[in-house]
Amino acid sequence: MNTVKPFTAEELAALKPIERRAALEDIERLEKAYAKGNKRALFDAISYCADFDLVMPAWVSRAFIEGWFKVVFCGVGSWDEAFGKPYPKGKHLGEMQKDAEARFGILSRVEELRADEGAALGDDLFERVGQEFNMSKTRANRLYYEAKKRWARFLPRKS
Repeated sequence: MNTVKPFTAEELAALKPIERRAALEDIERLEKAYAKGNKRALFDAISYCADFDLVMPAWVSRAFIEGWFKVVFCGVGSWDEAFGKPYPKGKHLGEMQKDAEARFGILSRVEELRADEGAALGDDLFERVGQEFNMSKTRANRLYYEAKKRWARFLPRKS
């Protein structure tokens, strides 16, 4: 299986301002998702704030404190009741872990093959990458597009 190499300290330092701007944009998107009922969006926003030393926007602070008060003052029986379950019903944790570990590697590999070999985005490419990552072309395709949606701004731009 292909593995993604960790960034060096210098690479991380160079990416931090770009990622920080991206995090601010994502937090705006997460606010809309939270307003539509996606409770995990709150914790995604909190993780961005913690990771990039950002001040929590008011909606994040209010939503967290509201849930926290429900728990500490016994208004609900569990953290899940206050903040929602962390994973969608019917999802298997092991499969979700595999997908999370493979997502960026698949994106990187597809983009590498497109750049180096001129590979066309399609079934043949996803079949090849899927084999490299021990998964179906359909799963490789899905993970590629999930990763691309999330990290497209970090990919090299074609001139």
